[in-house]
Amino acid sequence: MNSKRGGNPLSARSRMLFWASLWKNPKIEVLTTQERYLLLYFNTGPMSNFSGCYQIGLKRIVSDTGLGLDDVWAGLTRLRELGLVWYNSGTKELLVIDGLRQVFTGAPKGNRRIEREIANVKDFVFRILVRGDYLRLKAAFEKQKGAGQRE
Repeated sequence: MNSKRGGNPLSARSRMLFWASLWKNPKIEVLTTQERYLLLYFNTGPMSNFSGCYQIGLKRIVSDTGLGLDDVWAGLTRLRELGLVWYNSGTKELLVIDGLRQVFTGAPKGNRRIEREIANVKDFVFRILVRGDYLRLKAAFEKQKGAGQRE
């Protein structure tokens, strides 16, 4: 139990994934079971976050998934070829393409958390991509929210 905040210590890490159409995505339909498992792990694993970009070493992926290193590399390569994830072995950062879109709600607390996570991304290209996605999603949310208030 987290004595500072009280309640469930895992609640701060909880988030909804809006994946209703994920399994019908043509990119997903061509994946093997192992590749789907890796993609699911990258989106929901213990190191995953709201921004979809986080540090994780290959040893951790191997340990958590039970897959061999060669299988993890093969899966990462295939997912990268399909434009689903990118991995920077220098910074040990993983970027789930469209990962932020799966969890973005526009809530102020969530926005602050996403901004902190973006600030911690070491890979410049990853940071620019996630920041661009965040700003587009935030602008669309605010536009939609403003349109709803005018009606």
